[in-house]
Parts: sequence; C-alpha cells; structure tokens
Amino acid sequence: MELGKKEYNYTGSSRALIFTRDGARIHSIDDVKKLMTMNHYKTDPISNKPRNQIAARYDLEIDSDYKFPFGAVDCKIGAASLKYKTLAYCGPTHEGGLPPFNWELFPSIQHWGTPRVYNFDWVKISPSL
Repeated sequence: MELGKKEYNYTGSSRALIFTRDGARIHSIDDVKKLMTMNHYKTDPISNKPRNQIAARYDLEIDSDYKFPFGAVDCKIGAASLKYKTLAYCGPTHEGGLPPFNWELFPSIQHWGTPRVYNFDWVKISPSL
C-alpha cells in the first residue's frame, strides 16, 4: 500500500496501529490520559512522524511541506467514575518532553485571542446546575 493511502486507511494508518497496540493496556483514566496525549515520534517504531501519532503535532515536522500549526488541539475524557465531571486538556501535547506549542514559530499566521504558548495541564470541569 502506498504511504499516502496507508495513512488514510481505517485499519492500516499509524494511529490505528498505535491504538491497536496500546489500547489493550488501558486500565485506568490515567492510562487514557497518557494515550490520548501521546506523541512518541522520536522512539515509536510504528511512525517516526510527529503528524502520525495519536496527538499529532505538525508544528514539530522537519519537512517544511508539512510544518504547520495543525494537529491535536484538545482532549476530553468522561467516565461514570467522574460523576458528571469531565477531564479536559487544551492545546497540542507537550507530554514526554515535547516543547509546548509556541506561536512565535509561525509569525506570519494571525492568532488573535489565543495564548502565545500552550503549556497547559489537565483540568477537571464540573457542570453548573
């Protein structure tokens, strides 16, 4: 299968293969948080491209054709054990030693009203009743 077609294949894409490999190891909410913010492109044998990891980061690409402020921007987790609360993560992942996303790397792109650097942690959100 050609590389371009592989990445758009439901079962053969890098993300599908990573979910298949690591999904069976999920036993807790912390495991889900780690999986959903995972981008181990430097060490993952399935994909060495930051854009093809679970939490994609096109801004980390070396290839200028793909380097762009695009990728996974948030994650929300709900579970019965959270009792009507939601865990939320804003911004591209900076887990595992990755640098936080920084708009200074893209000076020609307008980004009014957004933080300059996305270096946020998980938060718990409760509904207002």
